[in-house]
Amino acid sequence: MDGRAEPWSRAVAVGDHLAAGRALIREAQDNNASLLVMGAYSHSRMRERIDGGATRHVLARSTLPIFLQH
Repeated sequence: MDGRAEPWSRAVAVGDHLAAGRALIREAQDNNASLLVMGAYSHSRMRERIDGGATRHVLARSTLPIFLQH
């Protein structure tokens, strides 16, 4: 190996759900992904209204096909 990390082995630190959604899209684009596979779960309606959500952000902003597991 040449010492570089594989794209799927990198960690990305994020502070909130919106940042997580942005990071997912950015990493997929940076790695020329053709599909984004992610888990999806929901919080209470109140928490979703206040915090938003990574899943909601990705669904609204991604140009890639998305496969969700709930």
